[in-house]
Amino acid sequence: MAAARSTREGRALSHEANNILARILTKRRAPHVTARGDYPAIVSRLTGAVPPDRLFVGYMESLVAPGGQGPLAAFLGLPGLNGRPEPVHVGLPADMRADLVQPALALLRPHYDWALQTVGPLPSAWLASLARAA
Repeated sequence: MAAARSTREGRALSHEANNILARILTKRRAPHVTARGDYPAIVSRLTGAVPPDRLFVGYMESLVAPGGQGPLAAFLGLPGLNGRPEPVHVGLPADMRADLVQPALALLRPHYDWALQTVGPLPSAWLASLARAA
């Protein structure tokens, strides 16, 4: 989303997105971006403040899949939810430069490992990203 907002006329979204990613990976700039995606830290703060029986942690990819709202509905004590929610704030596709794939994976690997151990099997899109970087 940041790339879409800052893309100058005549420049491709992928170009701007890769520039932002390169700054994050090489100069560790934009800590607000990495802080929003630091799932282990976010969930750690939540588990310190919210009793386990009152906290639901799951993958967004699971929630928007057909029937994926069932576990959340059960957790909330609601009747089963039908249908599929319409995603909002969906990002635009952008191709990552090949030279950024391995550094991005190095940044994300601890988060993927944490998610696998804490939340459960990784969503297929996450697995595809790992396979692409292998």
